[in-house]
Amino acid sequence: MTSKLGEKLSKEILDALQKCSQCGKCRSICPTFEYRRIESYNERGRLMLYKAWNDGELEPDNSFLDRVYTCLLCRVCEETCPSEVKYMEIAEAVRKKLSEEGLGPLAEQKQAIETIKSTGNVFGQSNKLNEGPLAEYFG
Repeated sequence: MTSKLGEKLSKEILDALQKCSQCGKCRSICPTFEYRRIESYNERGRLMLYKAWNDGELEPDNSFLDRVYTCLLCRVCEETCPSEVKYMEIAEAVRKKLSEEGLGPLAEQKQAIETIKSTGNVFGQSNKLNEGPLAEYFG
């Protein structure tokens, strides 16, 4: 089969993908895994998905995209990884290629981006720090 990810990502990223020893330390500390409790919502599981995509065994459907884009990019997995896998470099490269193909970010993330652009915060509220006495204090 034709390599989907391998044609798009650098050899450096693909080599980084192979560094994972599958020890599971990232599993015990990943906030999205803690919430979802599904293996593919931690970096070990995500790397398996990226490899399957690379090998042409997996199409980027909504389930795949959800796993890719729900990673918080908090780097806590990198701090605990004995193999020193650079998860964020991999995740960012995958997201970049998916985005270039029109497969991300997710609709909810696009909405959050637009809200931040228009209001200055993710909540969609006016930025009161730029008004009144608070503006003088923080300004």
